[in-house]
Amino acid sequence: MPDSPGRPRIYKSRLIVTTSLEEELYEQLKAIARRDGKTVSGILQELVMNYIRKHGKGNETYPLEMFDKSGFIALPVRGELTAEHVRELKPNEIREIIRETKHDLEVLETVLYTKEKRGL
Repeated sequence: MPDSPGRPRIYKSRLIVTTSLEEELYEQLKAIARRDGKTVSGILQELVMNYIRKHGKGNETYPLEMFDKSGFIALPVRGELTAEHVRELKPNEIREIIRETKHDLEVLETVLYTKEKRGL
């Protein structure tokens, strides 16, 4: 059986996996696949391979060993706000982002103060 687009030769067998998507997302994905001359399956295979490549080793910025150290603080990361996204936000959502951002800044200032005091 010849390889399909997006499928590397190193994979010799296939497994059929059932999943669910919102209908609108699936229709958009099919249209993109058709436009790009790919199959939906090939695109999904590519996405999974990229995800594994990116996350397979875990979070290299914060290896698990760091969680055992006292004083380690991991801060949540929010997605980047785009102009389009901001236009869609309701006032209460904007206030919540401002509140969270202020809290994050307070945490960062505390961590910075502690590190500078310790000479780290």
